[in-house]
Amino acid sequence: MYRISTESPSGFGREVTVRLTRCTGERLYQHMRQDPDNEQMAFGLGHFATTADGVLVIVDELLLPETGDLREQSAAGVCPSM
Repeated sequence: MYRISTESPSGFGREVTVRLTRCTGERLYQHMRQDPDNEQMAFGLGHFATTADGVLVIVDELLLPETGDLREQSAAGVCPSM
């Protein structure tokens, strides 16, 4: 599997598009930029649809953990505080 970027193919071998509403997208943007000193995480729940152009991921729900919600947060794993 390759990193999804404009230079390399995705793990699906075709274009991958993530769709969410404008309101959800704006809230995600605010969440990810809220604290420049700490990496932020977000979890999306949704479903896949395969089209002639590639894979479409439709986000139905977005979970945005607050600072106290995660006891551990790293590239290797996430541990909730509750």
